[in-house]
Amino acid sequence: MKKQLMIGICKGSKQLIDDAKSREVYTIAVGLKTGDRTVSSLGADEYIEMDTSNIEALEQLCRQEKVEAIICGISTFNIGVCIELSKRLGLPFYATKSNWRYTIDKYAFKQLCRETNVPVAKDYYVSDPPTEEELNQIEFPVVVKAVDQSANRGMSYCNELQDIVPACAYAKSVSNSTNVVIEKKLEGTEYTAHYAIADGEPVLTNFCCMVSQPGYPGNCYSITSTETDRLSVYLQEVHPHIVDFIKKAGIREGVCWFELMADSDGHLYVLEMGYRMSGDLFSIPMKQVCGFDEYKWLNDISLGIKHTVNSLPRIPMKLPKRIGSSYIIWSNEKNGTISRLDGLKEVEQLKGITIDNILHIGSVFHAYQYLVVILIESDTIEELIEQIGQINQLVKIEDEHGENIAIYYDDFAALRRMSHDGRLANQIAI
Repeated sequence: MKKQLMIGICKGSKQLIDDAKSREVYTIAVGLKTGDRTVSSLGADEYIEMDTSNIEALEQLCRQEKVEAIICGISTFNIGVCIELSKRLGLPFYATKSNWRYTIDKYAFKQLCRETNVPVAKDYYVSDPPTEEELNQIEFPVVVKAVDQSANRGMSYCNELQDIVPACAYAKSVSNSTNVVIEKKLEGTEYTAHYAIADGEPVLTNFCCMVSQPGYPGNCYSITSTETDRLSVYLQEVHPHIVDFIKKAGIREGVCWFELMADSDGHLYVLEMGYRMSGDLFSIPMKQVCGFDEYKWLNDISLGIKHTVNSLPRIPMKLPKRIGSSYIIWSNEKNGTISRLDGLKEVEQLKGITIDNILHIGSVFHAYQYLVVILIESDTIEELIEQIGQINQLVKIEDEHGENIAIYYDDFAALRRMSHDGRLANQIAI
């Protein structure tokens, strides 16, 4: 029986372990408690509480236990650990140090985008401290980002010159770099393009939209869904260049995604990439609705199963017949402690629903934080809207003062409009 080491505790870890165990692989999970997640909660055959930053200890453990496969969930830190550990042990892992850098180094990412004609927002580079000439060149509004962070960590929106210096300081405070990225703020809906890669050949497995509840921060994406209005635009304007990017980056296998935003000019611009699964567990509805299993794909690689071009999914470049969605319930602008958490068991009994939740009474939360991720499968846009409405009625999350702190999505007119426009535009598959 093969032994596989799961490094770290994060989203996607349990699903990867479940897939490995279904193959009769012996799983060992290592890590330290992260928020409310514990290593024992992953369901591995064996678990060990240890710091995953200790490469020497992990290497020793692998040699002692005769581990033949290593893997991790969506953690950018632990992917870096897997890259180093796989090199030391001579074990397979989908990413390498040279191609992983395009996820963690926004300078390198944008440079390769330009070389491969991937459309990106106009950007500005400033010194530390910025000169008056550099500041005067900036056209507002802009976004200031940390070079080496994802998931909006260290990000600020700036509308005036006086906002730039504190925004740069904030970006650097969460970064390992003294550099920052300043780029034009785009105005529009965000999208994500997911790819599978084998033998250096990429295939688009899914294209989805990301929408937020009006009145709350735009980066609190409530609904991510395969029911989208810009697939045909993406295929015509961006997809061919993304294929060139993946090949030139030396990405040979695995999965990756690219985040984009539509601007007021009607075009799509790429914001960043992740050489991993996405953090909203979209792999679950993607498997059910689009027919591609990212967990199985990554476990194959970890276990030494070599994918070929013929292994790639043959997914038509059009909207799937059914709809896959992720509904993230965020906390509002408050900080506090959970005193009430009702309705999740009832929601999980609904048709087409899967829940990822680690909250419990007493959990500490912060402003605009993921609370619960609910994965939804639907046959039609109206069924999706009905499912979201049922979730909103059932789920109650209150703080220590008895106030409901959940952000519910109910902009159903926007979902209907996106579905109508997308289905109309995609009648002719490209």
